[in-house]
Amino acid sequence: MDPGRLCLSGVLIGLVNGCARGPAGPVKDPASTSTTESDPPPVEESLQERLHEPTIIGRTLEGDLTSARLAVLSTDSLTVSIYDLGTLGVLPHLRDITLPAGRALDLWVEGELLLVVMESLSPGRGDLLVYDLANPDSIHVAAGLDLDWAHSVVVRDSFAYVANWQGVTVVQLNDGEPNEAGRWLSPDPVLEPDELFLLGDRLYLGGVGALGVVDVSDPSQPTTVTLVPYEGAVLHNIAGTAGALYTTDESVDGAFRVWNLDDPDLPIPGEPLSNLTNPMIYPLAVAHDHLAGAFYHDGVRVWSVAEPTELDEVAQFDTCGCDSDTARPGDGAQVLWAEGTLIAAIDLPGGLYLWEWAP
Repeated sequence: MDPGRLCLSGVLIGLVNGCARGPAGPVKDPASTSTTESDPPPVEESLQERLHEPTIIGRTLEGDLTSARLAVLSTDSLTVSIYDLGTLGVLPHLRDITLPAGRALDLWVEGELLLVVMESLSPGRGDLLVYDLANPDSIHVAAGLDLDWAHSVVVRDSFAYVANWQGVTVVQLNDGEPNEAGRWLSPDPVLEPDELFLLGDRLYLGGVGALGVVDVSDPSQPTTVTLVPYEGAVLHNIAGTAGALYTTDESVDGAFRVWNLDDPDLPIPGEPLSNLTNPMIYPLAVAHDHLAGAFYHDGVRVWSVAEPTELDEVAQFDTCGCDSDTARPGDGAQVLWAEGTLIAAIDLPGGLYLWEWAP
């Protein structure tokens, strides 16, 4: 894939010391060590927009992307901003949702529904809130469900899989009304699930102690397939495609790793990739036959996964424009989603970037 065919489709520009930051810089050729001023930036000038400016309070954001909606949790964990992706390059800001007391931990957009996993004020309790997005002028909580220690969620085919420190709760969404449909309990203390990823009828669980594989061909009866021991770090992010999984660790010197998935029931970890500044808690996503990752000072990097276990880097966007020796810890691209032909990323303090693959 020609790196120049990944085009900047819309930019949400934040303010830095009173000055507006511009769009991402040119794609870097991985074989080159520099980019000259004569290199044309891979952007469509007519699609660049000055858009809604986010309020950046802290250092961590969460969110979710679908073909129609983008939901971004502000860094105070109390506000969710909803954007419409129907018209690329415009990205209208529909509205902000003020969340109830507590702390939001994860989001998922599914059609006209927004799912929010909340950490409630009661110790050991969590809530799954379901918002109806059908009418932007009257977004409201359609339903809710109390859960134990809930902290992350994925959704497919009207079933939500919610991870907690004991296992996974399967929630069926009937016209927006959540009802518990099944539960998988971790064989304590081997795996404390933190991250979820669905591929086919397998649910891959990352967290403390192991990479878990759970059969969810019958969502009401999830069953353990295997647990691959993983010591010394928390598997914090998982993405994948047929033939491979990609993970990053939550640790100071965490690993960015490719897992062989020739047998979907037995992931085999590869050696950590060594060409990253510090692969800690970096989000990953696979779409359009490419793996994308947000890598702080290194910006957004994109690899072809035509050969799933042999990553071929095809593009890099310097969203940060910062010197890794002098920038503050946490500056740069740190949140990312991908779906269909879209890649969205948040850079702190730069703002929100949206790319699409050119036809």
